[in-house]
Parts: sequence; C-alpha cells; structure tokens
Amino acid sequence: MLGAVLAGYELTGDDMVHAIRSLRVLLFGLVSLEAAGGFGLPQSVDETFTRLIDGLHLSLVELRGGQTAAGKQRESRHVNAFGIREQGLRD
Repeated sequence: MLGAVLAGYELTGDDMVHAIRSLRVLLFGLVSLEAAGGFGLPQSVDETFTRLIDGLHLSLVELRGGQTAAGKQRESRHVNAFGIREQGLRD
C-alpha cells in the first residue's frame, strides 16, 4: 500500500524499499508518541507532522535527481518549515 502512495516518485529497487521504510518509521513514530502522550509541549503536533512530510518529500525528490514525477526540474522558491530552501517547478 505504501508503495502505491509513493509511486509518483518513480523510485525502484532499494530506493523504493528505503522510501517505504522511511514513511513507515515517520508515521509509526509520530502516532506511537502521540498515543503515549509523548508530546507534552504546547507546539502543534500537526505542524511537526507537516515538517516531517515536507522533509521526506524533499529527500525523495532529491533521489530522483532533483526532478518531480512530472519530469519538471526544481528551482529555488522559498524556505520550508525546516528553514531549508524549497524548490519550485520550472516548465
């Protein structure tokens, strides 16, 4: 099922295995900590989740050589939630 979720990245072999594992760890860790009351600070857990997904997305796009599934090259756009310069799309 997670392979289908990640299909748009067009990863294969070991890259797909590691991508699936990364997503599983991200989801399992966040859900487990939240269920156990592990987020006692006032900052939004939803914001943490968004930042994690943003970071994973950037990593997976980078595995594809900096191109999106649509084959568009990335270009600098703005800084994401981690303070990393995000990449936009260039036609």
